[in-house]
Amino acid sequence: DAPPPPEMRNRGARGPRDHTHLDPLASKPYRPQWGPVPLLYGQVSVLPELQASMASKDRNLRIRSAFLLGQIGSPKSVPVLKKHLQDPVREVRMHSGIALACIGREDGVSSCAAALGTAPSWLRYYAVYGLWRVNSPRAKAALKTALPGQDEFVTQSIRGALSTKYVPMPKISS
Repeated sequence: DAPPPPEMRNRGARGPRDHTHLDPLASKPYRPQWGPVPLLYGQVSVLPELQASMASKDRNLRIRSAFLLGQIGSPKSVPVLKKHLQDPVREVRMHSGIALACIGREDGVSSCAAALGTAPSWLRYYAVYGLWRVNSPRAKAALKTALPGQDEFVTQSIRGALSTKYVPMPKISS
């Protein structure tokens, strides 16, 4: 099999992928080396749709919307996310709390701590990131408490969070 031509490498074609287009985002001073690339940070144009989706009867839509609101990071999402800390669906509550933490809100610490005990590895990673973003003694204590018994990926993320200096995200303009 011949490798795909260069123009197809970033379009899901087989073969090695060139991720250099992410370098400007990955090298931001507010992004820890172990943390997620902030692809959605500040993308406020979709906030109205995502916030409206939080009122859906579809639990999966609420879960996905909460996750995305956390990745966008706008303080304008705080009221709807706080409301869904009381959602009847546990996963919606957990994602809403992790999203709040990713925005830097202390209100999300309990959800992150709970996720570190029971959630899939990828979600525990975002809980770690959220706790790092909160940057409070309570958040750091939750990270230390959760360290034993984690898989290697989450263990390395927690160690990274505990050893990486916190740098605030830039303010999001409306």
